[in-house]
Amino acid sequence: MKRTKLPNMREQLHINIQASNYTLTKKKHEGKEYLLVPVTMMVEGVHHGNQGPIFHSIDELGKIPDSWNGIPIVINHPQKDGHAISANIPEVLAESAVGVIFGTFVEDTKLKATAWLEEAKVKIVCPELLDILTEGDPMEVSVGVFTDYDETAGTWNDEDYTKVAINHRPDHLAILPKMVGACSLADGCGIGFSVNAAGKAVLEVNAEQLTKTIQILNRMGMVTHSVSIYESGPSYREIMDQIYNKFREMDGKDTYHYVEELYADCVVFNKHSQDKQQMYKQEYKFESGKIELIGNPVEVHRKVEYVVNQININSKKEVSIMANECTPCIKKKVDELIANSQGRWAEDDRAFLETLDEAKLNKFAPQVVEKVVEKEVQVNVLSKEDQEALATFKAEKKTKRDQMVKDIQANSSKELWPDETLNAMSDDTLTRVFSSVKKEEVVDYSFAGAGSEMQVNVGDAEPMLPAGFGQTTK
Repeated sequence: MKRTKLPNMREQLHINIQASNYTLTKKKHEGKEYLLVPVTMMVEGVHHGNQGPIFHSIDELGKIPDSWNGIPIVINHPQKDGHAISANIPEVLAESAVGVIFGTFVEDTKLKATAWLEEAKVKIVCPELLDILTEGDPMEVSVGVFTDYDETAGTWNDEDYTKVAINHRPDHLAILPKMVGACSLADGCGIGFSVNAAGKAVLEVNAEQLTKTIQILNRMGMVTHSVSIYESGPSYREIMDQIYNKFREMDGKDTYHYVEELYADCVVFNKHSQDKQQMYKQEYKFESGKIELIGNPVEVHRKVEYVVNQININSKKEVSIMANECTPCIKKKVDELIANSQGRWAEDDRAFLETLDEAKLNKFAPQVVEKVVEKEVQVNVLSKEDQEALATFKAEKKTKRDQMVKDIQANSSKELWPDETLNAMSDDTLTRVFSSVKKEEVVDYSFAGAGSEMQVNVGDAEPMLPAGFGQTTK
């Protein structure tokens, strides 16, 4: 039976086909090329992060807009041993950071900024992001922030919350290529979406991008439909909250559960442990405001299917004319192109190639690059004494490198820094890594301070908080 994903009963998506998407601009700064894109980091409302449903007011979010400037932009929220950690750690910045936030300001109930993305880092850390930004597609984001809490439950716009976030101290902004943020695109957060005066999520696209946009929304788990009055019944958020609470009860010391997909009669979730990750499907029923799991979970896997696009030909007469224009000269060029393209063009492409003129086919021809043969340079032969000194120097150098490799692995782990990775480094790089992993006593002088908790606003991922952060109540 084909299952239907639950629509969001609380939100409707309005598409403005007259407007255009965000503009991607480039700027050079300190010798580096940056991609600048507008981003809505947070909006006022109830957001479900790893601390449950929490109300974030714009007065608290935007109390000091400049405090958000300079925070790093990373791909996904950083974690260690299953717990959320700060992004302002050398190893995290080296592996996941792709840019910095600047120009933060408050607009109505939204906290907005400009994301400065270092183009070279994006290509290394998350190359698919570059294609997404170039196409102007929407992208989920999520803030990592230290907060205190006022333990006062309440309701905001018909949404219940358990406490109120206060004293926000920003740590980072995460771009989520494959996850949904607690303040999601549907809520008005992210790259490519905005919230209109009625509080609805508005995606700005042009008519040509409409089909592509619907495909993107489907991949994100959204259902597009006509604006209408919804049937009465439990809301998507109400069911999701119950599912989250049920899975939190199932969490153990080293085992965590994350919702992957929610359907009308079953939920697909990930079960993470220290040594493995499994995906399961669990049936449920929702009655009288309570979720009841039915039967035992069944292990499943995701199936991806790619369907060949159909090309519509508007005029058979036009095709016939184009076929007749395939002269012997064109046919010869197509033969050469297929033979010399090293697999780029195949016989299946012949029908298309033979519709092109000679000038266009010439552009597809492979470029011949003249080989430059370097002359061998003879050097003076070393004396025996010099050879022995060189051998001694190399031996001492190897001993020093071997010791640094051993110390690096001892102070971190051999899995993180395997032999082949360290041995491939230059002397300068190896020395820098060796210096960065020296174990030294760390005193916390950070702006976050002790006794605060870091909230990571990821709806589906549900990462835990880093150890050592408590929470203050009001």
